[in-house]
Amino acid sequence: MVNHGQCCVAGTRIFVEAPIYEKMVHKLKELAEARKVGDPFAPDTVQGP
Repeated sequence: MVNHGQCCVAGTRIFVEAPIYEKMVHKLKELAEARKVGDPFAPDTVQGP
């Protein structure tokens, strides 16, 4: 096992073809704005600080 059970999934890039670039940016913006960030113990929180 090369990674000792650890795996980094923090991507730094997304490759998108030019014809769908604007649509992709719009969709990612919607998803980011809808994400509930806050108290990690609150049941409606998706992502803690």
